[in-house]
Amino acid sequence: MLNFIIVAHKNPSQVLRLINKLRGNDNKFFIHIDKGVKIEDFKDLIYGEDIFYLKKRFHCIWGHYNQVLVTIAALSLVFNISKNGKIVLLSGQCYPLKPITKINTILCRNDGLSYMDIRVPDWKDFKRRTTEYRINFSNKRFDYIHLKTFNQHSIKLFIKGRINFLQLIRLLRPRRIDLEFRGGSNWWILDFKTALRIYEYYQKNKLKLNSFFKHSHCPDEFFFQTIVYKIWGDDYINCFTDSLVYADWSRKGVYLPVTFEKDDFEQISSLPDKFLFARKFDSEKDSEILEMIDENKKK
Repeated sequence: MLNFIIVAHKNPSQVLRLINKLRGNDNKFFIHIDKGVKIEDFKDLIYGEDIFYLKKRFHCIWGHYNQVLVTIAALSLVFNISKNGKIVLLSGQCYPLKPITKINTILCRNDGLSYMDIRVPDWKDFKRRTTEYRINFSNKRFDYIHLKTFNQHSIKLFIKGRINFLQLIRLLRPRRIDLEFRGGSNWWILDFKTALRIYEYYQKNKLKLNSFFKHSHCPDEFFFQTIVYKIWGDDYINCFTDSLVYADWSRKGVYLPVTFEKDDFEQISSLPDKFLFARKFDSEKDSEILEMIDENKKK
């Protein structure tokens, strides 16, 4: 049995298609629908005894801590309903590259193993993520600012009403937390007991973790990896291996990760066999790529 957490904000029919490809073997689906869209558009289309919607909904602003809080809330729902099985975190724009029978077989036979990219962050902007405060002006993707300290610039932003008094005062305090950071892809597959151990660590340290990470930029790319390293240290290599969700962050001149279309089929079909899923896809722009992937699964 697999427990799929699906974080969606658009294309209900595409999300239904994703779920239908993953149904079977008592698999369950725990779905978060962005607070900014009508959940009825999804509930009218996607339902069944295997479907569970998160009651608490968040605005999933790009790069914001809400992305982490959604996952934590989804884990809580999983633990309330399921007692075992791998937990698979996907976006509504992911898609399986293998038949669900093969996915079930691969994941269920590797009992105790989790799939999560974990490495020392080498991103150019990583220091900014952990030392500066990210402050959002709105729910729009790039409408935010990084501020490091209380200075003339931050005072001007306060006077203009761009930041509030609490945000201004917060800049008097440097951002610190006693953790050794690790990072990687935010799409992972966790063994049930491993996920429960991570969740319990979060619950015990919620105030400290929330206080620090809620001001980070793209914390979903290093929040869970950092907790894993805190719990397991270097021994994590005994129970973790690389993510099985493929995304292309290398292409120039486009929003990243790449949104795959039919012209990208050769790239998708030639991926290493280890990848079980890919993202991202947008059926409103090109649904033919999904048809091509399904046809390729039959070969």
